[in-house]
Amino acid sequence: MTSELVTTVLPLEDVALGTAGSFATQYLTTRETTQQASRAALAAVTAERKEAILALL
Repeated sequence: MTSELVTTVLPLEDVALGTAGSFATQYLTTRETTQQASRAALAAVTAERKEAILALL
């Protein structure tokens, strides 16, 4: 009985750990992509302002 329990529970634990790892990786990837997009937008605004100031001078 114990061996049946082990052969049933261990693969389920592996699936649960794999799923949790996959969700964690996806969350971190999405967070980083959002931060990169935010930084790129800020850099574009800064460059646009710089160009406007240089054109004014």
